[in-house]
Amino acid sequence: MTFTDNSQVTAVKFVHDDTWDSIKATYVRGSAFYDGQYKSSEEIAKLLSDTTSTADLRSVLDQLNGHFAFVHEMEGEIIAAVDHLSSTPLFYALHDGKVYLSDSAQWIHTQLSCGYDATAVTEYLFTGYVTGQDTLSTGVNQLRAGEWVVFDNTGTPTINRQEKYHTLTLGDGGRNPTFEEIDGVLISAFRRFVRALDGRTALVSLSGGYDSRLIALMLSRLEYDNVILYTHDLPSGSPTDVQIAQEIVDKLNYDHITISPTHNDFRDFATSDEWEEFCTEVDYLSSIPNIHETVVLQILQSHSIVPDDAVDVRGHLPIPHGGPSFPPHLTNSGTMSKSQFQTEIWESHYGMWSDNAISESMTDHLENRIIDAIPTAAYKDTREEPGEVVAEALSAWYSQERTAKYLVFDHEYDYLGFDRWFPLWDREYLDLLKDVELSELIDKRIHKRYVSRLSADILGKDYPDFNSASSLANEPSFASIILSSLASGMGYLPETAKTAIREMYHGVRTSGIYDLYETDPRYGLVSEQRFDDFKLRRASPETFASLYLYYDGKLDIEKDTDLNRVSPE
Repeated sequence: MTFTDNSQVTAVKFVHDDTWDSIKATYVRGSAFYDGQYKSSEEIAKLLSDTTSTADLRSVLDQLNGHFAFVHEMEGEIIAAVDHLSSTPLFYALHDGKVYLSDSAQWIHTQLSCGYDATAVTEYLFTGYVTGQDTLSTGVNQLRAGEWVVFDNTGTPTINRQEKYHTLTLGDGGRNPTFEEIDGVLISAFRRFVRALDGRTALVSLSGGYDSRLIALMLSRLEYDNVILYTHDLPSGSPTDVQIAQEIVDKLNYDHITISPTHNDFRDFATSDEWEEFCTEVDYLSSIPNIHETVVLQILQSHSIVPDDAVDVRGHLPIPHGGPSFPPHLTNSGTMSKSQFQTEIWESHYGMWSDNAISESMTDHLENRIIDAIPTAAYKDTREEPGEVVAEALSAWYSQERTAKYLVFDHEYDYLGFDRWFPLWDREYLDLLKDVELSELIDKRIHKRYVSRLSADILGKDYPDFNSASSLANEPSFASIILSSLASGMGYLPETAKTAIREMYHGVRTSGIYDLYETDPRYGLVSEQRFDDFKLRRASPETFASLYLYYDGKLDIEKDTDLNRVSPE
């Protein structure tokens, strides 16, 4: 679908065109609540098309509570915006006197015939995404979560305004809300969620943790019966997920599906006729395609009780977690240096690739990108910040980068035909969290306390958080650590040393002490023999997926990056 194509100044194309609605020169995808009322994409388009100035449009944007993206043209300007989660990404470029806008970075990249950014490629391997406004393409930018851009398309196109209209900053509040206060806000948020479902089936990904359990409990409280819970047993979760999920299901009387993907499921997908279509439809220039979730959802779709119009629901929480994102020692009265901040982010979110596989100068580049991507003023002109400023920066970075670009995948849903909703990112709930004191956010204390009490009230017992158990269960063995360290530097070793390490590796594998391939079905994208051809022995399944896409010819990236160092022989 081409929104407008003035060959002089503008080219806007929606590749996923069946998901967009329009009125006049306004195109919208998604839905949201406005002034307490649910608005479909067509109704949002009507709201926006009735505005007569950027100020009016900004007023509407500030009040939308939901998941959406839009492109709107008014006299002399084109405005693009994404919601606070970037649930539908938008990309843009100013090139050769022309504005390019699309929901596909690949489409713009193809129009420009530009190259790839080697630093962004390396970061992509460490994180699974490209931070800030960049993409893998040297010419294509992405709108950050909660951002709007105003383009002047009179004469030579320029950007009149580019700013975040919504930034999640936590840790500077002074309140400790009561259970009743939190409960009231969440009931309102989930009533909105139920209204958005409009009778459709809610497919809730249920683990053993607090977040997804909260969603199941709230839907039960609101007596929404059209719910299917599902749990997978991939190593990315906890070894107790299925057991705890089944106990919860027995109490709530919802249908429950347990999914156990195998190596063959991933290999069958990678060798199927669908593979080419998937690689074409799912963009990869800003974040890595989520192959393992696609396989899980494909298996889910095969169950007869799952309808075509089901809505997939995830329990992603706005409070930074999954690493020392809110370090226990961080308090309102403390401080943190710039280098400490970089270390916190690096250790939490740059763990998919071996950091001794790159040069010190590249590490410096990536750490500087961490600071550049912070959507607050933290560390821009200082090397030390107080605790509340650090907390705001951590939460803003986490929501804009890790959540929006890694946890919240997008075109994979389009490929499968699923809709999605993220009830824990309701803006009323976010506003409540912004007022909470930092000590209550560390280790998600306020959230865990609330869910624990709700679990006791509804289920008759509480379930501890087993996320830490998961990390322990997946901890690499001593042998794997040693071999990974050796393998990560193989590209720089003499041939005799490489041969010795390969022999050692295969010897250990044969002995049964260490078999990386067998530890995770997601490595099943390739055969075991093919897997052994890769030089890097310690790569997360997500990073391995990017390697596979690269060598399958889907990631058309020049071989002067870290990808080339680990090429199969």
